[in-house]
Amino acid sequence: MWTLLDVIVFGKPLVIGAVQGMMTGLVCITPGAGLVQGWAAIVMGIVGGNISWFTMMISIPHPRCVGTLGGLLTSLFAHPRLTRVFLGDERHIHDRGAVYGGEGGKQIGKQLVGGLFVIGWNLLFTSIMSLNKTRNPDPIK
Repeated sequence: MWTLLDVIVFGKPLVIGAVQGMMTGLVCITPGAGLVQGWAAIVMGIVGGNISWFTMMISIPHPRCVGTLGGLLTSLFAHPRLTRVFLGDERHIHDRGAVYGGEGGKQIGKQLVGGLFVIGWNLLFTSIMSLNKTRNPDPIK
């Protein structure tokens, strides 16, 4: 997707774009590894490629939203049989993605809260480290 968008917008494929697209595709599918079927992995790659290209080229300078997107898409596409195998317990017979019914909608909320927590944590501690660096720019002192 990244290379295709590079061709559409810039008129040529870029090697760095192809590599970046592969990396963001892997980041997007990682939360769903072993939990989604092949068709869902392709959908996740297409959506992740589009979103990450847009965030990198158009709006914000880092495609870090793709990991959170992968978690959200996993809560949509988690297959019931694969979740049972992954969790290894029959008590999880109703755990499935929202596409398959069940309580997948609750998982979307959990994934969103978890993603927002990580974003907030990173913002807080990056800000603290930035303030500390401006007060003491020499790391030896």
